[in-house]
Amino acid sequence: MGKISQLFEFFRVATTYITPDPDSVAQAGESATRHSNYHFRVVVVAALFAVIGLLGGIAGAAMAITDPGPQKPPLTVVLIFPLLGGAGGALLGSGAACLFAPKEFLTGPIGLKWMRLIGTENIIAARIVCFVASVIVPLGIASLFLFLPNKK
Repeated sequence: MGKISQLFEFFRVATTYITPDPDSVAQAGESATRHSNYHFRVVVVAALFAVIGLLGGIAGAAMAITDPGPQKPPLTVVLIFPLLGGAGGALLGSGAACLFAPKEFLTGPIGLKWMRLIGTENIIAARIVCFVASVIVPLGIASLFLFLPNKK
């Protein structure tokens, strides 16, 4: 159950990203409106991708439950599919949005929270991390399905 509690902790922490910190908005000065708007865009893209991931996880769970094969996955694994899909989608969406974020936003007080999430204060490194997280990793995972054996 430790992994499930970690997922719930991820979603609890993710809710702190929905609105920018009031102190950061105050520090942004006259660019606060523009930076707050971009912050909102990052959150919306992350939420849209989270919903897509959640729906994909529900579809994966449904396929696992209805699979006529001899081995059924444990119920906890099936129930965790949607949560993993939603978490992965949220990270993918926020990574994609931050990949194209203006430098001014990422180096400003509102964008620094996103830079901390990315794990660096260097813009080039942040763009590389976001590119890997939002383009390379999903392509790599999708390409795995090309090499999985067909059950038919």
